[in-house]
Amino acid sequence: MIAKFKKTSRTRGAGAMLLLVALACIVLTNAYVAKADFEFGAPVNLGPAINSPLNDCAACISADGLSLLFTRWANSSGPFETWLSTRTTRDTAWADPVNLGPWTDSLFNELPGNVLSFQTADGLENYSDNGSDLCVRKRETTTKPWGPEENVGPVPVVVRFENGRPVFARFTTAVLPEHRPSPHGIDELAAMIGLERDEIGGAGPSGSTLEPEMVSCGLEYFVIPVRTVDAVRRAVLDTSRWQRMLADAWAHHVYLVCMDGEGPDVDVRVRMWAPGSGVPEDPATGSAAAALGGYLSKAEGSAEATLAWTVEQGIEIGRPSLLYVEADRAGGTTSAVRVGGSAVPVSRGTMHVPDGA
Repeated sequence: MIAKFKKTSRTRGAGAMLLLVALACIVLTNAYVAKADFEFGAPVNLGPAINSPLNDCAACISADGLSLLFTRWANSSGPFETWLSTRTTRDTAWADPVNLGPWTDSLFNELPGNVLSFQTADGLENYSDNGSDLCVRKRETTTKPWGPEENVGPVPVVVRFENGRPVFARFTTAVLPEHRPSPHGIDELAAMIGLERDEIGGAGPSGSTLEPEMVSCGLEYFVIPVRTVDAVRRAVLDTSRWQRMLADAWAHHVYLVCMDGEGPDVDVRVRMWAPGSGVPEDPATGSAAAALGGYLSKAEGSAEATLAWTVEQGIEIGRPSLLYVEADRAGGTTSAVRVGGSAVPVSRGTMHVPDGA
């Protein structure tokens, strides 16, 4: 069953409604506790349009709250299908869902409740965690059927412990960088972030010249290089210009990059705005740091090398962070990207879901 929960109290910056994933709650009797900085009210069944007589679970909702992706299955032998429902506003009912097609057989016979999936912003790639593998299906356009399931492969993760406690983690991206040219001129991009034309650009690794570019290591970012840390501080995203220029672009998250920093041993200062995902500004963005690794690796251009940068972010919003980015080059191209860092708790809360909810 898939249900929605409304908050009983509102906190600054939080949305009006959150939809939780109910993983096989009709067959599992274990009680689960989730953490949040508010309390939820009683769950509300989304009704027959979403909850069929079959098993509906593993829900993922888009940042704007208007698209709902979930898994539907009849029994432990499948078939396991991904369904998509949409609505025009958060106050209107969900439309009858559309079947996006069944998943192909996996190498493992995992429980269907473990099948989690999400689509990229352009709707051309669908990723899933089927309990044992990370997989992706692709299609040429949003109106064409999904292609066969492809195994993304293992994602290496390194965790460093001190005195029995984890203090640092680093992951290697599952996909290599994808690069696309900027469809907009320097004047347009400068105006969108409140800077002058001559503040855009700058020197990159090995004497290269940095240019605006769209880059993805799984999530797409519009990378805009600037010449000085002062320009990074003064930059302000003009959301009306962003709406006209990038809201429907392949890469609509804006990533400001400067090859300088303020902290000791810092190589790069960045900022990230994602108004299309409800994020006015992010203090630390691992997926963007991965894209940065691909961006700077391409600019560096060595045939064989292991490159590393220390990146500072979040200073302008009072939440400073450090991310550690590495990129390997082999055969004149980027062969791996890694992102690592540490974390500290910034908030805490408890949500209790009663049995049978």
